[in-house]
Amino acid sequence: MRFGLTLSAIVISGAAVAAAMPFRINVVDAECGWPVPLVQFTTLDGQVFVSDNAGVVGVDSPELFGRRVRFSVEGHGYDVPKDSAGEKAVVLDVRQGGKVVVKMNRSVLARRLGRIGGTGLFVESRKFGEHLDKVDQGEVGRDSVQCRQFGDRLFWLWGDTSMQHYAIGIFNTTAAYTKNPAFPRDPKPPVYPPYDQIRDDKGKVRGVIKAQGSGPIWVFGLIDLKDRAGRDHLGGAWSQIRGFCDAYKNGLCEWNAKEDNFDVTLQLMDKDNKVFPEFFPDSNPVRWTDPRGKKWLLYGFPFPHHRIPDSYEAWRDTNTWERVDWSGREKVAKMADGSRIESASGQMMWSSARKKWVGICQRKLDFGSLVYMEADSPFGPWTGGRVVVRHENYTFYNPVIHLECGADAPYILFEATYTDAFVNNPNPTPRYNYTQMLYRLDFKDLK
Repeated sequence: MRFGLTLSAIVISGAAVAAAMPFRINVVDAECGWPVPLVQFTTLDGQVFVSDNAGVVGVDSPELFGRRVRFSVEGHGYDVPKDSAGEKAVVLDVRQGGKVVVKMNRSVLARRLGRIGGTGLFVESRKFGEHLDKVDQGEVGRDSVQCRQFGDRLFWLWGDTSMQHYAIGIFNTTAAYTKNPAFPRDPKPPVYPPYDQIRDDKGKVRGVIKAQGSGPIWVFGLIDLKDRAGRDHLGGAWSQIRGFCDAYKNGLCEWNAKEDNFDVTLQLMDKDNKVFPEFFPDSNPVRWTDPRGKKWLLYGFPFPHHRIPDSYEAWRDTNTWERVDWSGREKVAKMADGSRIESASGQMMWSSARKKWVGICQRKLDFGSLVYMEADSPFGPWTGGRVVVRHENYTFYNPVIHLECGADAPYILFEATYTDAFVNNPNPTPRYNYTQMLYRLDFKDLK
């Protein structure tokens, strides 16, 4: 009997410790007070705590309660002052149920709004009973977002998608709808776009294009189009992959809204049979009207190298596709210091607020940073490039601008894939790795 009472006391005591209210850290931008997601606090014994989409950290390790604890701080463009050891760190009095505000100084031009997708978007806030209505979609990570208006909604598309219940993943493209626009007119953190994910009859996230061979099949170059009768279409460019990112087949596909799948409508490349197209429309297209009033789709990364007349019929007819004529133009983009920008991926748009073409790109071999630049014409010259996002020892690739915010917006909203791929990082960020990160760049900050 005495043993049983002792055991019960231990169980009750353990439950009480487990239910102890965590120590709360609110991470905020010192300039505007906005919450800052993706700030990592690491103790000297290697415990890691990362702020969620509401900028909240809940320190719930009982052995830290009642102690002064030194946390090294990694903010990816947000910093705290260095301590006497020359490291970015804070020392906090960690008390059960206590709280503190840690103010971060933003060292980059763009503001981080939050993570888009993955698990535990508000996992730290939930420790305090907040944001309980924000549910995960079921995916652990996903690659290379695209977004276009289709009808009265936004259509979202991703590449390889990893699932919590599935060790391998989904490699034939996943998709979702949201309302349009998905974000408020003046977007601020925390962010949470409520995706209507395309799922199978059992409610599980599924792929949306049938493979045309072995290996992953990806869809890029997503574009909304109208035919001569005014009907809406959503097209894309598919690639069948083998090995490490080696596309051996590609072609065009079109969204079938009745079946919630892409139909393959054309094959262009077949490496096995030595068939290679001159051009493949797999970059993010932008609409442009030439001086004669003809409307075009420009394709590039982001600097245009081909164009297609802006119609559904022309997009399907490869005979209408043209190489961009660069004669008499300077096909060069430059940073503000005059150094050349070699773009690996990116997107551009016309900004009536800026009265310029504006672009975001990832430079070759500069894996974790994104550059903003401007031009009077989509064909350049692009000038004034400056780094607006920086992630330490991380990759941030395939940036996409949210065009649905409108050309008159006093900012641009963009996101890209945050991943430890292509860098030597032994400690990928918990929950954040291989997900999309959303940023906002206000034009007023471009001085």
